[in-house]
Amino acid sequence: MFKRTFTFLFVTLFSITLAACGGGGGSSSGGDNGGGDNGGGDGDGGGDGGASTYHYEFLPGTQFTDTQIINMGAEGYVFLGPVILGSNVDEEGLLFGRYQETTYEYRINPQQPTLSQFETEANVQGQAGFALNAPYVNLYGDSTTQTVYMRQQGANTTYETKVTPGLATSADALIAAANDLGDEGYLLLGPIRDSSGNAGYLWQRAVNGTARYNYRSTPADFEETEEEFLTAISEQGNQGYLWLYPFAFVNTNGAEEFANFYIKDTTSQATFSYELTPSADTYAEVVADANAKGAEGIYFFGFVTFVSHDPVNDPTGERLLFVTAENCSGSPLCAFPTKVL
Repeated sequence: MFKRTFTFLFVTLFSITLAACGGGGGSSSGGDNGGGDNGGGDGDGGGDGGASTYHYEFLPGTQFTDTQIINMGAEGYVFLGPVILGSNVDEEGLLFGRYQETTYEYRINPQQPTLSQFETEANVQGQAGFALNAPYVNLYGDSTTQTVYMRQQGANTTYETKVTPGLATSADALIAAANDLGDEGYLLLGPIRDSSGNAGYLWQRAVNGTARYNYRSTPADFEETEEEFLTAISEQGNQGYLWLYPFAFVNTNGAEEFANFYIKDTTSQATFSYELTPSADTYAEVVADANAKGAEGIYFFGFVTFVSHDPVNDPTGERLLFVTAENCSGSPLCAFPTKVL
């Protein structure tokens, strides 16, 4: 099994090669997570504990204006990122999600050329109440890239962003670093690389947030079946750990290591259960499936791709992953959690 990396999870979204050198697994051609909301909710970065339904909108295309995104925020939609909506569909566009009665304000800035400048800008925006929503995305259909910031209207939350230089060469090394920062309320947003090739990890926290995070990993098997995958992530979900995505590491000898990463809000009693369904043939069907589940309080996490043993009837091996959060009140992991990654 491997998980296709969504532009939500910042594929070219951070110029982040999530598939290698300490990044999340996947391919730069695909999308995957259906969730996320860095700035909404209770001040911890997402989720107000009262969300019971989810609704998604997809804007097809490759060229967009700031106004389109701003207007979606005024309608209460969180920008989940640019995505290629499934290998079965291969339709590019922007995905948005709505889960609570609130509205959002967006700022869209040109990409900063260095990680240091990016960190500085993100902290300036964070002090003004704007969380990092979608770093390093291409919205205009040209050679430029942008960073999207988001503020929940009426909230007084401020945010701090940190970039730690260098990429881990093992899962243990990244977990150790993540747990040190998780104790301070930092979410691991992912690896990031600037135009000069300098790489590091991106973190963000809500200054007045109460959430504290613990991270763990388990070995990843890219050949595992759907049943094996669900069993593994469900075991962690029952312990309150939400599956994030697979990471790949390359050690100093060039050997590769693959690991599934999980996150737990230690201040929450939440548990997570999962469901896989077949992917659809059109983006409209994917969104319809996501909205049908969302009406039941089940959110769309994204696409997961398995090795197909039926190339005629199942050429891509692609599935839609849905998550149900139980006993989840006030935690950023309750609603669109993967947008914070």
